[in-house]
Amino acid sequence: IDSEWTDAVKGYKILTGIVDMFNSFDDEQMDNLKVVLSDPEIDLYEEGLSEAEDITPSEDDEEEDDDQGTTTRPGGGGIVRPGGSSSSSDVFELTVPTYSTSSKLYSDMSADNWATPYVMNLSDRNIFKGYEDGTFRPDISISRQEIAVALVRAMGLEADAEMASNNATGFADDAEIADWARGYVNMAVSKNLFTGYDDGEFKPTRTISRQELVTVVMRLSGDTETSTAMSYSDVGDIQDYAREYVGRATNLKIVGGYPDNTFQPFNDVTRAEAAKILYGGLEYYKFVK
Repeated sequence: IDSEWTDAVKGYKILTGIVDMFNSFDDEQMDNLKVVLSDPEIDLYEEGLSEAEDITPSEDDEEEDDDQGTTTRPGGGGIVRPGGSSSSSDVFELTVPTYSTSSKLYSDMSADNWATPYVMNLSDRNIFKGYEDGTFRPDISISRQEIAVALVRAMGLEADAEMASNNATGFADDAEIADWARGYVNMAVSKNLFTGYDDGEFKPTRTISRQELVTVVMRLSGDTETSTAMSYSDVGDIQDYAREYVGRATNLKIVGGYPDNTFQPFNDVTRAEAAKILYGGLEYYKFVK
């Protein structure tokens, strides 16, 4: 495959991820595996071909859903609740992620490190990448432009970012944005994840703060539900633009405070911390979509 940005490559990455997932199952899990098809155009229900479950809604099912104020998304396999959320469950629950057992750990991260599942899960998905020397450097800070890159990768918009890599961002400090990040910053701004500062700058190399990271990650979901109910002792330090996002992320347990019951909104975020928060935000993004 010649180009890294072709649909074939994207499909290959998806398929290899599925194969890795199945390879991680033990015999008992495989015996109890149920295949659920979400595309009504796929027909595998002939006798002897599959024990797949047909979840294509009947007309009666659709009428019943309408009576309850919900509708079935065509081909989606989930229930669309008022406000646009969809999931096989009505409650968002964040669990520790899994990662491919065939993936090689970064040389500076052990299997029992609290951050390893989050880092490796995002690495398997090509959202986060390590350094050429085989390290991840989990304890160093992460910049705003690095987060922009990760978010755009998470949305699957690498090809669009590549096309936008030569476009000016419009920020007063455009020249300070790294060449490898410019297209991603353009895409992140176009998706309203980042807006820049009042002085017209993006400040690409500035370490992203906790309140900034939670804000851009929660914007990814497009969730319109808000919450400012938090018990942090320093809740008054959280800036207005971030308060609803921090509150929502806190109530969803995507982010938490410190042992002294503070949130510390201006604290720098490390690469390991960013992986955990970003993973939580992506799981919620999938839940509401």
